[in-house]
Amino acid sequence: MKKLLAILTVLAITLSISLTAFAAYERIDDKAGLLTEEEAAEVSAKLDEVSQKLGADVVVVTINDLEGKTEEEYADDYYESKLYASDGVLLLINAETGSGWISTQGEGTQAFTDYGIQQCADRIRPSLQSKDYAGAFSEFADVASEYFEKERAGNPVDQWIPDPEPEPTPIEERVTFGDVLITILIAFVIAFLISLIITAIMKSQMKSVIAEQNADRYVEGNRINITGSRDRFLYHTVQVIPLQRNNPQGGGGRPGGMGGGHMGGTTTHTSHSGTTHGGGGFSF
Repeated sequence: MKKLLAILTVLAITLSISLTAFAAYERIDDKAGLLTEEEAAEVSAKLDEVSQKLGADVVVVTINDLEGKTEEEYADDYYESKLYASDGVLLLINAETGSGWISTQGEGTQAFTDYGIQQCADRIRPSLQSKDYAGAFSEFADVASEYFEKERAGNPVDQWIPDPEPEPTPIEERVTFGDVLITILIAFVIAFLISLIITAIMKSQMKSVIAEQNADRYVEGNRINITGSRDRFLYHTVQVIPLQRNNPQGGGGRPGGMGGGHMGGTTTHTSHSGTTHGGGGFSF
């Protein structure tokens, strides 16, 4: 009796472990009932195949109730609670609102960039809109396979974002020797004309003055007796310095003449458990 009890206990423990393992790696959870049994089996087989090939979990969950969470929180918490691999991606479909969320973890965060998530949403949206949910989930599995392979090849699906163009630097006109010479001549002519005008004005103001023929009148005790003095500004000099023309040359950037920029990358956040996730939402 004791031997039989021991055997039953071992079987129960083994069965419990098996069920736990099965639950952990059940990669389709159709809570919203969007799939038939046959469709669910086909999608599950496709997700299992892709996950095993990639060594990362590709998961699909459908719901009608967020249970008081945001789509981001629900997707992150679900992935963590089911003990999926540290590398993976989960597609959450909210049938009630017609929206979805893609949550990534580990290598999935590098494979599914912000741009890649929106491209993935564009690929599965037509099937979701036509209520071909099995087709949408199968397409999602194909996208995950493609994205992981491209990321591992060093060419993730991402967007090149050009850097803002710098403000153009004004280019000064080159001043030639002829320009300098003309400027000097014009300045000289203007100064000469001004001096003539000033001289004419001064002369017109001296009508009451009679020329003295004998300069001795201004001499007193062997000293010159100057009755008045005044400074007059007659000329000014303009100096022109030629400026060199700036000759900016094209800087670095992408090959083929494209300017500088950077890849969009992935925006990450931290879940309730402190795990780093990427992700993004979409509607259909």
